[in-house]
Amino acid sequence: YRVIPMSDGNAAIRLLEAGADIDVVLTDINMPSPNGWEIIARLRGLPGIPPIVVISGYADEATAHDRGAAAFLHKPFSQAVLIQTVEQVLRRE
Repeated sequence: YRVIPMSDGNAAIRLLEAGADIDVVLTDINMPSPNGWEIIARLRGLPGIPPIVVISGYADEATAHDRGAAAFLHKPFSQAVLIQTVEQVLRRE
């Protein structure tokens, strides 16, 4: 996979608003403004947004799905679990 790290959530939102060809968005919930929930809320209003994988040590899977996440990863997790989750999300498209 090719990963495009972002300096903050606003940079990621701008990239997606510009129509970047992104297959999956990975976001942590506990970040400075905007936090992961705010990022999801802003992205959900845009057309053609890729599936979002939520990462958190505090949130829960049900809340993540209710807010529009395609998948949830509870910290800590292994690299193998991350790859498996991304592959599952990509197969659903």
